[in-house]
Amino acid sequence: QEEDKKVILSMVETGSGFNSVNGKVNERMRNWVEETLIEAVKEAEEKSEDATTDLDLALLSNNVGKVFCNDGKYEIAITYFKKSIEIGLKVHGNEHCDTASYYNSIGKVYRMMGDYERALDYGNKSLEVRLKVLGNEHIDTAASYNNIGIVYQT
Repeated sequence: QEEDKKVILSMVETGSGFNSVNGKVNERMRNWVEETLIEAVKEAEEKSEDATTDLDLALLSNNVGKVFCNDGKYEIAITYFKKSIEIGLKVHGNEHCDTASYYNSIGKVYRMMGDYERALDYGNKSLEVRLKVLGNEHIDTAASYNNIGIVYQT
């Protein structure tokens, strides 16, 4: 049985069908990961005593948003980033590093979508918070300046 697997894999790798099979496997894996992440967020919401103030849920939602963003599924990413922002604002208010990070994430997505006005809006919110909380010399503040600059560059 093990030998059969080796023979089959060898035939696929050396044959013309390898790229097609590999592409299908990668697509199915990506879909499975995305479905699993969506389920994880739903489960976290259900298990949370108060999903509107659950900082672990905010972080999870932000990370799930990054996965969808990296996969080019921007509208879905925005949904998760906005959930993070809502929780962050309710728990920390507007003057907290995490809130700035969430603003920054959603600003990047809007930039990738070509919605430069919203990208600047969220980029400036991130910068404003980081200047207040971290100061002008912090690396995260520099990242906010950089992201705003990229919007103007495009």
